[in-house]
Amino acid sequence: AAQFSLENIIEFGNGCLCCTSKGQLLLAIEALRNRAGTRPFDYIIIEASGLADPGPVAAELWADAALESPVHLDGIVTVVDAQHIVQQLSMPSQDGSVNEAQRQVAYADKILLNKIDLVDSDTLHAVESALEELNSTAEIIRTTFSQVDLRAVLHIDAFNADRLSLH
Repeated sequence: AAQFSLENIIEFGNGCLCCTSKGQLLLAIEALRNRAGTRPFDYIIIEASGLADPGPVAAELWADAALESPVHLDGIVTVVDAQHIVQQLSMPSQDGSVNEAQRQVAYADKILLNKIDLVDSDTLHAVESALEELNSTAEIIRTTFSQVDLRAVLHIDAFNADRLSLH
């Protein structure tokens, strides 16, 4: 079994992956791959806490696919809180554009609708409707304590260039 090692953690100087200068993410991933030895990673999961914008991270990984990197973007999974997401979606942004919660839902290929045990069925349906209004193509997976079968969130293949190409 694989063991956790502090040697396999990369810290970004400004502490924010979504705000990191272009190229630093890919350099960090390559550094991790080189430290890990000859066995390739099965998966690299980037967790963007809080209200991070997944766009810059996705763009960097998507653009790198054209360079034939062994690292590719599989998909974007967003976790939303069933109790608070409707309020978060309606909050105005500082610049008047879409807010971070709206951005996260819009970018998602899969949405984990968490804490469903804390809302009634009417609220749950209203939340799902609000999410579908922002992103009608993302699969919504209901969860409690964010428990989900990994097969539901890995091997999404949402950024497969062949699948996405317009023939």
